[in-house]
Amino acid sequence: MDSTTLFFVILVSIVGMGYVYTGKKTSNYAFIVSGMIMMFFPYFITNPIAVAITSIVLIVAPFFYR
Repeated sequence: MDSTTLFFVILVSIVGMGYVYTGKKTSNYAFIVSGMIMMFFPYFITNPIAVAITSIVLIVAPFFYR
């Protein structure tokens, strides 16, 4: 794992942790599910472009699922 991929993994996991916290605070399950997926999927996908695209989809998804 190179440094760019490691940076994306840590960044996406931190954003996911924030989504889980926000979801628990507001009782919004879309944020909780999206945050849990963001915290774990980067460890299974090694392509940085795929991680970035999937992260963008997961960041935007809870706002459309209301």
